Amino acid sequence: MAASQNNEEFGDGPHPVNRLARRRGRTYVAGLVICAAVAVTTVVLWLRGTARVTTCNSRLRFLALACANYEAKYGTFPPAYIADSQGRPMHSWRVLILPYLGRDDLYSEYNFDEPWNGPQNIKLLEKMPGLYACPSCALDSASDAIHPRTASTRFTNYAAVLGPRCVFRGEAPVARSAITDDALQTLIIGEVTDANIPWTKPEDIDIGKHPGFGDRLGFSSKHSGRLNFATAAGGTRCLNTKTPQKTVDALFTRDGHETIPGLAH
Repeated sequence: MAASQNNEEFGDGPHPVNRLARRRGRTYVAGLVICAAVAVTTVVLWLRGTARVTTCNSRLRFLALACANYEAKYGTFPPAYIADSQGRPMHSWRVLILPYLGRDDLYSEYNFDEPWNGPQNIKLLEKMPGLYACPSCALDSASDAIHPRTASTRFTNYAAVLGPRCVFRGEAPVARSAITDDALQTLIIGEVTDANIPWTKPEDIDIGKHPGFGDRLGFSSKHSGRLNFATAAGGTRCLNTKTPQKTVDALFTRDGHETIPGLAH
């Protein structure tokens, strides 16, 4: 009897203290499993978010290089739009650079004799190249950055920085010689999330109406706290959404001769 009591006391029998210890042990192990699962999930989500930022940046780089190749051929960057005889915007820069994105097929389908939303051109909305969609916004987020499939959306996530002192200023194209600021610090194309711009539509972000970062109808992003932009030098920049407005203004203009602190090449 004494031996039995001793066994129970030290964990070999059904003593209440022993049962409680076993429950606590199981609870502790379960807690470790839950913590590990949460940690793994957090890491996976972080990696996915980082990959999407990188892919978004890569797509903007392709757009920047396409604009640079257009400039190399024609001596100017593409205009924001081509207008009709009354000055009404007809065709977007996003259509003009298609040959420099390897999409001669789409370019040949586009009819420059009718507006972007004419009976033939309107059919091309469903054929938007994946390069015009941010993976964090597009439904087809698995598209490859270099050889993307057609995105399952009509709306682009990349718009030109539009203004009279920007590289995209409207119907009049801008030559590289007109960019007297550092081209590495001159933003030309940025991310948009809720502007709902059909990719062939000659519409972009007028910085007179939407001057700051984070404006849901202006330059905004699904990447937490960050915005990707293409530059006039053919590269990209990832900027904090809390960048001071004075710095943003300087980055948007091509000829302000501002000093921009804290933005090393």
